[in-house]
Amino acid sequence: MKIFTQIKMLALVAGMMFANMELFALDVTTTAGGQLSSKIDSSEKLTITELSVTGPLNGADILYIREMAGAGYESSSTTDGKLVSLNLKNASIVDGGEYYKNQMCIANTIGKYMFNKCKNITTLILPDGITEIAASAMATDGPSVTELNIPASVANIGTSAFGGLKTLTKVTFSEGSALKTIGNSAFSISSGVLADITLPNSVESIGNSVFTYSKLTKFTFPTSLKSIGNLVFQNVETLAEISEIPASLETIGDNVFQGTSIAAVKVNSGNTHFKVDKNVLYNFDKTIAIWLPAKSTQATVVLPATVTEIKGSAFFGCENLIHISLPQGLTTINGAAFKQSGIIAITLPASLTTLNGSSQFEKCADLKYFCMKGTIEKLTSMMLQNCPNLSIMAFEDATAPHFFKKSIDGCADNVTLYAPEASLEAYKSAIETGDAGSGTPGPATNKTVTYEALDLLTLYDFMNNNIGHAIGTGTSTEGNLAGESIKKADVTFTCTDGFTPTRYFYVASRGNELQVYKNGTFTLTADEGKYIKAVHFVFGNSQTGLDADSGTYADGTWTGSAKSVTFSTTGSRYIYTIVFETEEGTPTAVQTVEAAKAPASKEIYNIMGGKVNLMQKGNVYIIDGKKYFK
Repeated sequence: MKIFTQIKMLALVAGMMFANMELFALDVTTTAGGQLSSKIDSSEKLTITELSVTGPLNGADILYIREMAGAGYESSSTTDGKLVSLNLKNASIVDGGEYYKNQMCIANTIGKYMFNKCKNITTLILPDGITEIAASAMATDGPSVTELNIPASVANIGTSAFGGLKTLTKVTFSEGSALKTIGNSAFSISSGVLADITLPNSVESIGNSVFTYSKLTKFTFPTSLKSIGNLVFQNVETLAEISEIPASLETIGDNVFQGTSIAAVKVNSGNTHFKVDKNVLYNFDKTIAIWLPAKSTQATVVLPATVTEIKGSAFFGCENLIHISLPQGLTTINGAAFKQSGIIAITLPASLTTLNGSSQFEKCADLKYFCMKGTIEKLTSMMLQNCPNLSIMAFEDATAPHFFKKSIDGCADNVTLYAPEASLEAYKSAIETGDAGSGTPGPATNKTVTYEALDLLTLYDFMNNNIGHAIGTGTSTEGNLAGESIKKADVTFTCTDGFTPTRYFYVASRGNELQVYKNGTFTLTADEGKYIKAVHFVFGNSQTGLDADSGTYADGTWTGSAKSVTFSTTGSRYIYTIVFETEEGTPTAVQTVEAAKAPASKEIYNIMGGKVNLMQKGNVYIIDGKKYFK
């Protein structure tokens, strides 16, 4: 009797477990929309963990499924539903039925908000035969799936369709996909982890911000792609590789690759809308500079004379880029064009008339020199903000532009602004007022600004040949400079040869540059009545290996007080730009002994301690421990 009772109890427990297992997983077939509630009793729906449906589903059925998955009609409503796996492969979405979340079902469409707040679901198989995944279908706290397959029948994915799939790592597309259009922010998932997606070649249009926040490492463009929107891969730092731009592509939005880690770009030879030259992407006619990959190793870029516009974020984050030559026909620079790049000096041509957006040079940590040659009504918001080494600003126009409040905050502690002498007060007022914005006016910078006449600033721009000298190429000697005097404004340049002639030379990969080789020297001499107080260099290679016979040289900048200063090299140096700051008067370090007669029969040394036989005019020497200027 006891043994029989124990066997009977075990059988009862087993039966109960089997019954519960049937409730946990369920296959349902419907013949019309609205039948799901009659197939699954209300007392059972919150216990089912796995559901597979064959047949039509309408709004009432979708609401029932949402409740099974822990969601409800309202965004704030929840249930104790346990559904984690939903297989709708053999189901179909039909018109009609109740509202499931202020929305009615549309045939063959995963509708708006259909799976919002259904985060309990970890496995989701979408119906074969759907043609659209609507905007915001899974935009907020969507299913917690790691993988999702898009059926071949889907032709359109709407705006923010998958914005709530925070655990989604991989998306696949069924063979023979008919997908044509991907809407704005479709796969833009805040704090998302999407790392693997290969779009089908049928895709023709990719909207704005589609993959922002993703973790993609590579991307292949569909071969039928015609347009790609703005900010598509913005701040996807993991993205390091893209396929060549296909022949089909006709339009590219702004800031598409901003903040990525791509090093190179290629365009299919059959494309008639875009081309690449020295790793810079242009439109086909080269009137618009679109993009240089942020991880490009190029130190210099020479934009062709045809370029009239620079797109937004074109050189954003290009830390290896230290110099760019802008053409005289350039008219427009868009927002963040050079933000966080490595440029050291920039000269905006007189042809520039338009600055769109903001932050054109924001956070350029190495930028020292900024020059604007033409007339601009106002500088943009944050245009030169947080450029900690910016110490020289030059404006050639007599009319001072308007400045935004704090647009130059975070520059060097002491900035010198050069402008036409008659306009210095106007520039001072513009900086101190900061009245370009619509908000409360305020100073353009929180640092000290000194205002000087423009004729005290001299620029040798070798890349753009503002010195008017012949340029050597190949084995040509026409660029050799030894024995010549080159005068620009109030400074004269002379030089001697090193182990290779000092020369003004064109290199295809870098452009025009001054080449000074090991043991070569060059001397800079101010005009009568002036002296040199600072010299700033932009190099194509290392800033080290340059010595001066007076003053202090470090990190590409010489400071001191000299009528003339001579630099010598310990290695090859390629120079793009030299900026001189001069002052009227006599070098301060030797004012008290300038008129003194040098002691006779004493040994003479140059400022670096080298013994010399004769003093030459314009130099500083040390005799008997004192400085003398001749």
